[in-house]
Amino acid sequence: MNIELRGTSFSNKGAYLMLLSIVEAIKEYKNRPVLHPNIGEYHWRNSHQIATLGWSAPPNLQWLGPLLDFILNLSPKILLDQVNIVPIDNVHAVFDASGYLWGEFRKKETLDAMLQRFKFWKKQNRKIILLPQTFGPMENDEKRKIAAKALSLADKIFPRESKSKEFLESLPINSYPELKIFPDFTPLISGKNINEKVKNNLKNSVLVIPNNKMVTATDNTAKSKYPQVIVQLINKIESYSKQVMILTHEDNKDPKLIKEIIEKYSLNIPLIVKNDPLEIKSYIGHAHAVISSRYHGCVNALSRGVPCLGTSWSHKYEALFERYQCPENIIDIIEDNLEDKLELILDEKKRDELIPKLEESARQHVKEVNEMWKDVFDFLERN
Repeated sequence: MNIELRGTSFSNKGAYLMLLSIVEAIKEYKNRPVLHPNIGEYHWRNSHQIATLGWSAPPNLQWLGPLLDFILNLSPKILLDQVNIVPIDNVHAVFDASGYLWGEFRKKETLDAMLQRFKFWKKQNRKIILLPQTFGPMENDEKRKIAAKALSLADKIFPRESKSKEFLESLPINSYPELKIFPDFTPLISGKNINEKVKNNLKNSVLVIPNNKMVTATDNTAKSKYPQVIVQLINKIESYSKQVMILTHEDNKDPKLIKEIIEKYSLNIPLIVKNDPLEIKSYIGHAHAVISSRYHGCVNALSRGVPCLGTSWSHKYEALFERYQCPENIIDIIEDNLEDKLELILDEKKRDELIPKLEESARQHVKEVNEMWKDVFDFLERN
């Protein structure tokens, strides 16, 4: 069975991690992952045993697709298999892992383009599965109508949290696809081995993971205070005799923010920049503690039993920390006493209370992800 992956990227290491997690699950269930030719280089796709979609025409040139597909289908199957190319009409299902596409902050044009894709996939008789992601809020009536039209075409939708499910149920959809709450699915994939010297260094280190969204998707007060809070946290951590390191979790916008913070406040601390999300996952998993403004930075820490504080620009953060039985570990950057927050992850007694809760929650998290994948592939086998 050929399954196309959508909604992933490489610059955001969380999205990259989701991509690798999906590929692993598809292959484990003896199916074939397929990617759009614009996602990754051809040799990278082949090295990960990922097929390349034969063609993909934009909405205004969709007449061209059937012609190209006709030509591909004239090619011997053995040749297509050798070059690892899958014609468009040989794709059985689409797994969408957009993370957070359907929200008020998206442009109407972006949502409408997705609606056109959903319509096209449906015409191709593909099963459309929206893997665990965040939805809403969305107040604009036009955007809500577009969302309702698109999402009603899906076969299964897995919101990550109850607020996302509530948003979906509020849309003007006559016949709902199947809605089930399942958590983020990346805990199943293992990190990459790192050398012992690095591991030993991380054992006494606190990783700080900034996020540009904290200065673009929050109110003006939070926006202006966020860099100061990061610096205050770094300074206070050093009083615990812990090394502090900044870790980048995104390649496009976060580095600029990090550079501005380092230069403005004359910080002299290590900066970790890694391209491989599996290596990043290992760094986080071996740290003494983590303070993350990136969602998958938080997931990587919590699911490995690493004490973590998070900041939030979306309800997905609060829901994640509630799942891990530590909602108090979300930092309100305007109101909270930072010393009190740091105690939650650095005070030995509080760590001893927290870590067993994280480990218990992580086991439940993994169980639910396995249930989700079984649900998906059982459905595809029946249909």
